[in-house]
Order: sequence, then C-alpha cells, then structure tokens
Amino acid sequence: MLTRRAALLILCVAPLGACGSNEDGRAAGGGTGLVVRPATVTLRAGEAVQLTAQVNGPTGAAIGGAPLLFVAESTSIVRISHQGLISATGAAGRDSVTVVSGALRVQVPVTVAAGYPAVVDVAGGARQTGLAGATLAEPLVVTVRDAYGNAVSRSAVRFTAESGGESAPTVATTDATGTARARWTLGPLAGTQFLTVSADSLSAASATVEASARPGSMARVVDVDPVGRRTVAGDTVTIRMRSQDSFGNGVQSTVFAFNVATGGGDVAPPRVESDSTGLAVTRWRTGTKAGTNALQVRAFEAHDTTFQVSIRTISGPPVALQLVSGDGQRARTATAVPRPPVVRVTDRFGNPVPAVRVRFATTPADALVQPQELVTDDQGNATPRVWTLGAVGDQELLVVVDGVADTVRVRARATTR
Repeated sequence: MLTRRAALLILCVAPLGACGSNEDGRAAGGGTGLVVRPATVTLRAGEAVQLTAQVNGPTGAAIGGAPLLFVAESTSIVRISHQGLISATGAAGRDSVTVVSGALRVQVPVTVAAGYPAVVDVAGGARQTGLAGATLAEPLVVTVRDAYGNAVSRSAVRFTAESGGESAPTVATTDATGTARARWTLGPLAGTQFLTVSADSLSAASATVEASARPGSMARVVDVDPVGRRTVAGDTVTIRMRSQDSFGNGVQSTVFAFNVATGGGDVAPPRVESDSTGLAVTRWRTGTKAGTNALQVRAFEAHDTTFQVSIRTISGPPVALQLVSGDGQRARTATAVPRPPVVRVTDRFGNPVPAVRVRFATTPADALVQPQELVTDDQGNATPRVWTLGAVGDQELLVVVDGVADTVRVRARATTR
C-alpha cells in the first residue's frame, strides 16, 4: 500500500512510446516492464529535470493509460510533481525518486550539486595590519556559496590586490568545502589597502578585503625645504624634516635633535618627535653675522643618522651709515684730497649692506665731488672717485642714504699751498 506522500495519477507520459493504446488494443494493465529516463539524474540546486516513464507489455509494446506514481524519497533535497518533474529544492546532496506502476518499481538516483557562485564570504585574514611591502601574517581564506548557501567546489577565485600589492596565487580553485586561500603582499604605500576577491560566476560574486599598511623603520631623512635656503641674519626660519621608510612613507616617532654647529643663534625646540606623517618641525634663529650658518641634525629611530643643514644669511635692511676713512685731510684749493673718503652702510647687526644708493654733496659751493651718487659694493662701502676742494678754508662732504637716520660729514681744509 502506498504512503500518503505518494500521489497517484493515471496518465500517459510520452515520449518513450505510443500513449492511449497498445498493439493489443488494451487500455491498461498487463504491464510487464517499466522504463524510466533518464536512469540517473544530476542537477544543480534550484534546477529541474523532467522524467519520462513507459509501461511495456509482454511483447515490449507500450501500454497506454497505465497508472504511474512518482515518489520522492526526501522532500528536503528534491520534489517531484505528479507529472514527473524533479526540482532541486536548494540543498545539495544525494537523493532518489521512485516511479511505480502497479507491481513495477524503478528507482532513479538523484545528485544535487551546488548552484553557480552567488556569494563570496571572507572567512579569515581580513582587517590585518602589516608592514608596507610585506606579506601579511595570515592567509586570506574565502568561501564561495551559491544562492542557497551551498559551498561551491571547483570554482575559480581571482584575488586582485590594489595599491601596488599582489597575491599568491592570483587565481585559486575552491576545494570540496568551497574554500580558497591566498597570501597577500601589501603595496608600498602606508594606509588602508584593498583586495578584491571575485568568483567565476554569471552573477559576478565578489568581496572586498581591507588591510592596514604601516610604515617600516626609518631608512632616510628628507630636508623638506632644501632649495635656495637663504635669510636675513638674525631672522628665524622654520626647519622641517621628514623621516621616511624605504618606500617613502613617513615614519612616526622618530626623534630629531638639533644643535647649532656654525654661525651662532639657537633652535627651539631643540628636540622634536616626528608626527604621523613623519614630519618634525622646529624654529632656528640664525646668528647675527651674515654668512654660512650650519645646524647639526641627529635623527634616531631604528638606527641613528647625523647630518648638517646649512643656510646662507645675508645682511638686513640698511640702518646705519659710518665713515670708514678720509676725514680731516688737507689739500690746496681747487685740488682733490689725497685719499677719497670711504663710507659704509650696515644693517642693525653691523653687517655691510651692498647695493645701497649713497649721495654726496659738498660745501662750499665751488667744491666738487664726483660722482654725486654711488651704490655700495659687496662690503657695503662707497667711495667717490674725486673730492676737489673749493676756496681756502674748511670744507665739508655731506653723505646721506635714504631711509638711514645717520648723516656723515667728512671734513677737510683747503689751503693756498
């Protein structure tokens, strides 16, 4: 007696033979053979396959109208309709269906394989932290599943690393549990990096894995503003140094110690730790004497390195005018003094200021100075070519510079002989 889960349907299932009659003209009964095709069934989760069944008589001819019953052994894996349509419910596994006609029974084995890849799950190795350019400690482990949650075996999985990194292998094949593995070597740039995992699938199943790349040890120190560094003597300049690893990533917590080596002045603060970008900043007040200043820099992290930063200081704006030589001379009237006077323009620290315009004027009116305007040389000096005295008596050469409060008066005496 058939169980309740069996459905009984008297029908003709083609196309194995003629339906509705047989060569003896009998409508049903007398069946001696039952043929079912396909004899075995393999399908993917979610797919369906149609069975065809035929009842044959003693002569091998089909008996039309013979009763047929289709029974699924386990409805958790497959279902079968009254018409013999086998449908995989979603779970992968092995099952069977039975086709019954009277005393005749045929069992059809059914294998349900996983469907096409639909989901890629990252099972291990995500959100690791490692050194830039190095291989992460843990392998990446991913699982490929179909739309019903079945593990998909023998699926090609591609690992695509961004930011200059790479994976080994770049393409892996899932095992019986749907699992594939790869090792991820990070790219050279510090920060968050990404790797895309994609399964060979019509639905483009993929996942993205993140990792953090941290800088390596200090490999070099870069002077951030090295080109054309020059300033006025006594001024304060900003010194910026960056600690970098072998890939150029900034290295945090590198200690920089600054000491004045040449030229005087001071540094504040004299000891600085680099920030998250590897940058260390201090302020250097240069010496008051124009010329070369040098700062000794020591950086230490995994190892020490010592070097110098040089800066060229120049004189500041002119603030003073002074007589160098030539005062108190005597010469005959209408005759030039033996030694033309020399004046010097200096900044607030006494450094000579070149390229400053200096003007000369004489008394009395019949005296003569040539030229009446000059530009100071590299030593800040200006010397008229000639100072010719006027009438007998005291003479004076007035020297002025725009913007300078000082006025220099050079004295001389004109005589008759």
